[in-house]
Amino acid sequence: MKCPIMKSLKTSREKEYWLLASVFLNLFFSVTKLLWGWHFSSTVVLVDGIHSISDVFGAFLIFMALRISGRKSRLFPFGLNKLEDMAAILGGLAIVFAGYEIIRNAFFGHGIKSPTNILGTILFISGIIILEFLFYFFERKAAKRLESPGVKADAVNWLGDIGTSFVVMAGILGYYFSIPYAEKVAVILIVVMILYSAFGILRDALLTLLDASVDSETIRKARQIIRRFTEVSRIDKLY
Repeated sequence: MKCPIMKSLKTSREKEYWLLASVFLNLFFSVTKLLWGWHFSSTVVLVDGIHSISDVFGAFLIFMALRISGRKSRLFPFGLNKLEDMAAILGGLAIVFAGYEIIRNAFFGHGIKSPTNILGTILFISGIIILEFLFYFFERKAAKRLESPGVKADAVNWLGDIGTSFVVMAGILGYYFSIPYAEKVAVILIVVMILYSAFGILRDALLTLLDASVDSETIRKARQIIRRFTEVSRIDKLY
């Protein structure tokens, strides 16, 4: 049987590794997008690179919360575990802000301009989308296995990055094939998806911070298990 303390420590370290990987991968994407956008005079790729920089700070914020969440003291004998949920709320709000920025730039800003090297930029963005999706897929699975709202928030943030990359792709292809409203429809669909995911993260984190009860079915099963013990005469309250 594995020691619970060692298992908890291993889980905490794995959470940190995922967040560190997210920080460095976001940093890599930020630099490459900025360099590509600058070299080929592409405003949309430059903006996407700036958006990736904000993700670096978001992932780093959640990482710092994970680093100190398990530390106990006389003032906090149960540790600072809810810091992870607080970081998840900040991450969720950052996702909402990213969705707002996409809408603002696409509909109320200067619009989306295509780069000079269209084919090269399409291949470049396609490669980034593939890498982003692979990292999102594995980090999402890890977040579910580790039951980590912080890692989950970071994974969904990658979903927002994928959406942003598709907006860039839609703008380039729409310009190339002269398709009207193609990028605007893509923006609306992606923002709805991003906001829906952000709602789930904010809801779960807020319920944890407010010490909300579990669902009625879980309570019912818990009562059934407790009643199996002959030492229990009755159940007054169950939290």
